[in-house]
Amino acid sequence: MREAQKQGKQMLADFRDTGRNRMMNISYHFAGFKQQSADQEGRVLFHHDLQQAVEFPDYIEVLVPEGQHQ
Repeated sequence: MREAQKQGKQMLADFRDTGRNRMMNISYHFAGFKQQSADQEGRVLFHHDLQQAVEFPDYIEVLVPEGQHQ
């Protein structure tokens, strides 16, 4: 989220509701994502406004190789 903020990018999540992945849907909501659109086949697009970026816990380190920023 911080990297997306720095680069002026949007944070989107494409989710397919299968019933079995309900916990991922809940995780998106807890992380501050809001539903942007949905269709009758269970496809949901979430959007995060990046105003309240979720911080990683101290035990997680994220490394992005040079040239891999999009």
